[in-house]
Amino acid sequence: MPRLYSPPPVASATTLSSRALTHHMVRSLWGLAMMFAVGATLSGADLTGQWQQADAAESAPVSTTGHSVATLITDTDTTDGKAPLHVALRLKLQEDWHTYWRNPGDAGEAPDVTVTADGAFNGKASPIVWPTPHRIPDSSLMSYAYTGDVVLPMELPLHPAGGETSGPTTLKAHASWLVCENVCVPEEADLAVTLQPGPAHPSAEASLFAAAAEATPVPSPYAATVSADGVLTVKGADLSARSVQDAWFMPDQPGLIDQAA
Repeated sequence: MPRLYSPPPVASATTLSSRALTHHMVRSLWGLAMMFAVGATLSGADLTGQWQQADAAESAPVSTTGHSVATLITDTDTTDGKAPLHVALRLKLQEDWHTYWRNPGDAGEAPDVTVTADGAFNGKASPIVWPTPHRIPDSSLMSYAYTGDVVLPMELPLHPAGGETSGPTTLKAHASWLVCENVCVPEEADLAVTLQPGPAHPSAEASLFAAAAEATPVPSPYAATVSADGVLTVKGADLSARSVQDAWFMPDQPGLIDQAA
């Protein structure tokens, strides 16, 4: 999985238990992570467009239902193609609405994004590097989701298109996602942003990428085991009941555990 900004390790946990942990959990022990607070909620706007484009580090916004506003953002205002770009789908969700993690839990569907570069440089973005989600319980169901201002980053390697490389490079994205409250609504957008040539200079959105990187789970440095009765134990010299306030196992693949147990 590509890494952004070399984020520091996420705090890990001590002993956990769940009635419904399966033996398949062993394959996803790296998914153990502390929960992170995600930023304040924002209301959507009624905006529409096809291939909404801007000559800046954030595309023109698109909203098809008013429950979310989508933009494509980059961490630089310009590019000379010497280093991969960091791009992201940014979703500003209406208050009390959410969208999903790579494993949505018991219901929902993860966002899907394709980003390509064309112009002086070509390229295609790697898969999303998923920040840690919230747990959102609903009766007997559990969802892993995001609220508020959501940034889903990707890395986009650039390659010279051939010939003149001093011209602009346009990034185009197609994205689809679900937004949910009491009901779920599918949304999609085509977004574009053009970067002018020049040495990479941090954009106004660069801090959003740093925050997303710090919220990204990392492999646990601790030894972990799962007992036959479904108790997950994580051991480490610096772990204790006092040092851990809260911890949850969130597998990156669906169907491994009873999410709401």
